[in-house]
Amino acid sequence: METFSITNLLLLLVPVVLLYVLLIYKMYDKVEKIYVSIIFLGLYFYGGIGAAYLKAPASYTIYFLLFLTVFVFIYRVKFLFAHAVKNTFSTFYKFNGATIFDVPLLNSCVIWGYLALELSSLVYPKFNITSLWHPPLPDVMSSLIGTIDVSVENIDVVSKLLFYFKLLGLPLYLLALNAKTTKPAQLFFLLFFPLYIDYCSSAYIARGMILVNLALWLLITYAFNKKLRFSLVTACIFLMPLLLIFFYIYSVARISGDFGADVSGNVIGKLFYNEVSFPDHFAEIVNSGKHVDFPSFLVWLVTLPFPKFLVGGINVPLINLELSEIVIGMNRSDQGFWVELTGYISESYYIFGKYFFWVEAVMVAWLAKVIFYFLRNIKGSLILIYFVAMQFGYTFSRAGIGAVVPNLINGFLAVYVYFAIKAHFKNRSAAKLSAG
Repeated sequence: METFSITNLLLLLVPVVLLYVLLIYKMYDKVEKIYVSIIFLGLYFYGGIGAAYLKAPASYTIYFLLFLTVFVFIYRVKFLFAHAVKNTFSTFYKFNGATIFDVPLLNSCVIWGYLALELSSLVYPKFNITSLWHPPLPDVMSSLIGTIDVSVENIDVVSKLLFYFKLLGLPLYLLALNAKTTKPAQLFFLLFFPLYIDYCSSAYIARGMILVNLALWLLITYAFNKKLRFSLVTACIFLMPLLLIFFYIYSVARISGDFGADVSGNVIGKLFYNEVSFPDHFAEIVNSGKHVDFPSFLVWLVTLPFPKFLVGGINVPLINLELSEIVIGMNRSDQGFWVELTGYISESYYIFGKYFFWVEAVMVAWLAKVIFYFLRNIKGSLILIYFVAMQFGYTFSRAGIGAVVPNLINGFLAVYVYFAIKAHFKNRSAAKLSAG
């Protein structure tokens, strides 16, 4: 493990704290403050702490601070397009006092419909419903092979459709869970049962998905159940060491490692380094002189709202695979190839280059702001708001823009359409009442 410099960490912490103060200065909406704090903390934890390891080049710190500065500036400047979007949403929706789903039956239909979609993975293409009570052992390699093998010949149209429907249904499902915010046990089950189904289907579930859902449950339970707050905080303090050990053992088990692996106090150090060591790869990316196929990247952005199996022939840049090929020196088709995440700073340099890497910070800040404004104008969207915050703070910070933007654009299409229709009929009803 590389040498860690406390001095470097403290020196970097000074501008980071100043940027955070500027970010939340006179931010009076408590929900927005928590939302943007989650994102900022993720950007710092996964992008900044690793700079204190001596292996990270000094230039990385400059790129990191510039990226963070641009993010803060774009998010806080009022009169950019995103602020105009806020005013448009406020005028257009007018959901004062309305719930997410006005009819309780519709709320239940969304929940059960999404769970049925999840269960479909245990029915098609292979009937495997018995795995619900006989779950498989962890097997990350099969899942990894499925991720790398993206040839058209291996695409199952029905499976792709089911996957796309699940992607569209997840935001609506999280909105429907608003009815369960004061029922922690039910909320826990409804957040984790889909993950369990996914695990039974593929024998693999990412640690990040477990962490995101656990953090989501803790935040919502804390916010809506005052009597449980002390118990939640106490449980977190005492269970954290066990949780760390569990994630370490799971990380070993999912790659068919030795279950008797060392679970001593060194576990925390190993996990911590694995989570913050993304800057280690920055110099390799820079020195390689390689960059993404930018025209293909632009085409990918423009066609994001459309399922890729409907717009065949597009050369989709698989950025994380391309970066992995650079840092581990293997081709994705080679035996033993794995995906090595390199963090968002390396990705922004790889996509936009030395002088325009900050463009990715503009994209992230603007998108985070627009989505927040959209959701904040809808009562009962707190679960989805915090979910989006974790997508930026955790998923983007580790896996980059390609792991987040499709979910927030493609995945939210059903939400956008649903509320556009709902707003249309609500406004039309209001117009008729005014005319009458």
